[in-house]
Amino acid sequence: MAASTGIKGVLNHLGIPRSRSAVSFTRTAVPEPAGFRPIRLSEADVRSAAEASRSVVSMMRLLNLPVTETNRRRVLRRIARYDIDTSGFDRTRQGSACHSGGTGLLAQAAPQDASSDVR
Repeated sequence: MAASTGIKGVLNHLGIPRSRSAVSFTRTAVPEPAGFRPIRLSEADVRSAAEASRSVVSMMRLLNLPVTETNRRRVLRRIARYDIDTSGFDRTRQGSACHSGGTGLLAQAAPQDASSDVR
């Protein structure tokens, strides 16, 4: 079974003749997933959120966006599009043992001295 790309491809695969009414019906009958809804962020809103924030996550919170990977990428694209200075952002990742200098649960569970495990 071949993968269909887009509404017209799905209609063609199902054998439904392509018409404006069929395409418009599928666009209105099938709800868009929540993560793919368009958001409107003005340049002024993004700039003011960046000036008041130290990270992209805090920007998302100021902009009343759910903290998700999709919204993080959206905010990063707006930052690049509007050429917003992020030099004041804190670059360290928090909450991850791999990136935060070994202060998480994985670092606590690891043995402190490798020579104590010698058999």
